[in-house]
Order: sequence, then C-alpha cells, then structure tokens
Amino acid sequence: MRIGFVPHPRKRAALALMEQMISHLEAEVGETPIEYVISDEIKKSQRVVGRTYCGISEMKADVMICLGGDGTLLHALRKGDGPVLGVNVGSLGFLMEVRPEDAKRALDLVLSGEYTIEERTKLQTAVNGERLPDAANEVVVMTSVPSKIQSFEVYVDMKRVQNIRSDGIIISTPTGSTSYAMSAGGVIMDPRLKALQIVPVSPFKLSVRPLVIPEESTVALRIMDKRRGAVLVVDGNYRRNVRYRDDIILTRSKERARFVRFELDFYKRYQEKLVRDCGDPEISGPADGPNWSE
Repeated sequence: MRIGFVPHPRKRAALALMEQMISHLEAEVGETPIEYVISDEIKKSQRVVGRTYCGISEMKADVMICLGGDGTLLHALRKGDGPVLGVNVGSLGFLMEVRPEDAKRALDLVLSGEYTIEERTKLQTAVNGERLPDAANEVVVMTSVPSKIQSFEVYVDMKRVQNIRSDGIIISTPTGSTSYAMSAGGVIMDPRLKALQIVPVSPFKLSVRPLVIPEESTVALRIMDKRRGAVLVVDGNYRRNVRYRDDIILTRSKERARFVRFELDFYKRYQEKLVRDCGDPEISGPADGPNWSE
C-alpha cells in the first residue's frame, strides 16, 4: 500500500500532525509492506533526509491524506488522481472526514482497509477549446473590476436561458453546494443527486434565481460587456482571465472526485458543520432523530 501525505505547507499544526501520523505509521507497519510519500510543496528547509517527496500528480498513492482545510483537499483533488482522506486542521472543514485527535485511528482503519470510497461528480471546463483543470466544488466566473457588474449570457444544452447582469456566475456540483454556492443563495444538494446548479452572484434583478439542471447538461457562458474583463476560478484556486465573447463550456467530467469515508451520512455532517455550529439552541439539539417506534 502507498500512502501520500498532502499537508498545508504553511500551517504548523498540519505539518506537526503529519509528523505524528508518520511516526505512528512507521511504528505500526510491522511486516506489512507500506510506502509513504510526501508532497514536495513543503519548503526544502522542512524536508527530512531519507524520505520520499514528489509532486501530487506523481504520487500514485492508494490514499492521499490531506491535512488542512477544504482548500487543501480540493487542491489535492485537482492535482492528483487518488482517493483523498481529509484531516481537518482548518476551521469548518465540511469536506474533511477526520478530526485531528482521531487521525491515528483513521490511519489504522486505512491500513486495515476498513473504509469506503465515495465517488462524486467533477466539472470539466474549456475556454475557447482549451481544457482547464476539473472542479470538484465549482467553477466561478466573476467580474474582474470590484463593484462593477458584468453581463453574462447563459445557455443550457445550447438553449439560451437568459442574460444575467451580476457580479458573477457559479456553476456548482452537489459537493460544492455547501460552499460558495450556498453563501450566494444556492440550494444545498444531497451528494447522491445527479445534478448541477447555476447560481448568480448578487444579480441586478430580483427575478434572477438559481437554477438546478441535470448533471449531463452542457452549460455555456459568454461575457457580454466588452468594457470589463472577467476572471474564471476553479475550486477557489486555479484562475485565468476571460474576455468578451470567449466561449466557456462546462460539462460533467469523465473523472470522478473520490473521498475516503468511514461513514456515509451527509445529513450528520450537515448537522455538525452547518447547523449546530450556528449556535442556535433551538436547532442545535441532539442529532439522533425521532423515536420511530413511538
């Protein structure tokens, strides 16, 4: 088995926890052949002699352990092709599976094969025929001039939906529905849904609302105001400028985002991360559910 470690390179807590996990791994290996490799994004001054470092895309790991927040995990998904296990050393960490105090136990479960791989939709994006990195969360096209709105022409399956004047447009997967799309007024989608959503960011007209579409749809966007440019952002990380009448085409990717899970309970995660964290005692009570036998 080959384990890849992808820590946030600037978070001391993530680097320290990785060292603890590596020490635990080396102590527990015994006769089981286990390899591990570390992302070379760690500064050279932090590297240890005798260990193997490489780029995320070259890891070829059976499991990539990401230590940080959701951004670290999305970064690994964008660059690598292995299943990811998130250890939350960030704030909310909605996509992260494990708390820091449970990291060693999680590593033991991975080594013993006691986990499930959950597959989710990725978005493929092309600009004027040039393919960009796939997105696990969302693709955002935003005005490049703060406080100035842009005009976007939106098509679904080559049929014009509408011309939207707004700060931006979000095309989100179900995974990304609990991220930027949610903050912009989109719906939260159960990850089992085979759907995408188009969410305008601060639209000029009150009648412009989010739109949920089948995941096999083709979404096309065009920038229609030649006076201002725009920027396209994939999963909050990869960026490129787009211009007036550039063809932006989004489709479901053939690649899948793969998550290491120890339990498949989206609504428990929803309660823990989005409901109980809000601090409202009226809706932050026990998450055990009703007694169905009554």
